[in-house]
Amino acid sequence: MSHPDVRRNMRVRHTDWGDAVRIDLNQLGSQLPARGIQGATWSEAAGEALRDEWSESQNVALCDTMTEVAAVSGGGFDSFAEWTVLHNKRYDGTHMRGERRARFSRGYRAAITTLGWAHSRTRLSTCIQAVGYVPRPGAAFQQAVWRPESLYDTEFMALAPAVVTRFGGGRQIHLSGVVAWDEGINPLFEGQPERQIRHVFDLIQDVFEEGGGSLSDVVRLRPFAHCTRIAHLIRKEVNRRWSGHPRPVVMMSDSRCFGDPPRLYAEIQVMGVLSDNDNEVRHSETRIPSEIPDDGALRIRRCRAQGWELIQVGELRAPGGTDPRREAELVAEQLATVLERLSLTRREICLVFAYVSSPEAAAAFPEIVSQAVPKETVHVLPCPAMPELDARHVKVELTAGRRVGRVSSTESDNP
Repeated sequence: MSHPDVRRNMRVRHTDWGDAVRIDLNQLGSQLPARGIQGATWSEAAGEALRDEWSESQNVALCDTMTEVAAVSGGGFDSFAEWTVLHNKRYDGTHMRGERRARFSRGYRAAITTLGWAHSRTRLSTCIQAVGYVPRPGAAFQQAVWRPESLYDTEFMALAPAVVTRFGGGRQIHLSGVVAWDEGINPLFEGQPERQIRHVFDLIQDVFEEGGGSLSDVVRLRPFAHCTRIAHLIRKEVNRRWSGHPRPVVMMSDSRCFGDPPRLYAEIQVMGVLSDNDNEVRHSETRIPSEIPDDGALRIRRCRAQGWELIQVGELRAPGGTDPRREAELVAEQLATVLERLSLTRREICLVFAYVSSPEAAAAFPEIVSQAVPKETVHVLPCPAMPELDARHVKVELTAGRRVGRVSSTESDNP
């Protein structure tokens, strides 16, 4: 039996954020074995016990690799604040929960969103993107689980409802995918999609207000919607709630099935930045470069703390009516335009997170986009068709970060 090679496509990016080093671990995961025992195909040869053994060994290799990657910068398994997990066949989520629980330090869990959502032709068993921070020696730094009173607990899944990472005058908040659950993990407002979506946003708003902030502090949303109708409801709710606030970047998927009929209509992964004590964090929304076609989905968000600035951009999309490879090329050109407009250098780019619904374009995308960004920053999820894109295949989100001095009240929010 073949053994899972989780490092085959793995890429690691380290970015200097002053008091801490940010780690982006991209494309971590195994390909499904093409052959089983004695040259037979996997389905013909492998019994259930052997398949379970392969799945469990994959989970061990995933966690071992995460630990080793963080150790290069002086960190460990707990250094990762957020995981985004795409799973396909032969990913044993129950075993992975136990593996995580055994490895996390007492009292710590990461914010983890796990998606059973992959293109039917992908050979990936799983694909993980993880974000972590390792403090510089002597820096004031803390990364801890936060259980907001307004949010249900997720300990039973060996993940945190929220993780707070504080350094450099700011608090980064990562929420695991938020759904409409009550305290007993029962779905609320079944059969009422509008009410259920409003409730999910109520939870998100309540969490940030409980943390001493507001909707202005929400920087990025990654919604996973049951269908295009739900995606439209989510965008409508974002426009309504964030009227008068800097709007978050929304990286939408309308490809995920939640059952038929669904009990849950959406899950939304969230990232935001809050001020830390008397240290101000300034939020702004930057104008879209005129060279980039904008169909209303593109946002450029900037969050400036005392010691660092976070820049979040998305969704970048190509115009319709072209083939998937050309879409990827056009998005790469848009990325280059954004980097130039924001005066971002290649070393300040943390992550280029892409949904690509053409397997051929997904395979080619890292090489295409590496003309604009370092290849190790690129994470591609091969996803099903995204109906909201109107027959297009590529959408991209960019994260960048850089060291800065103390915030000045006279500085302009726009470049």
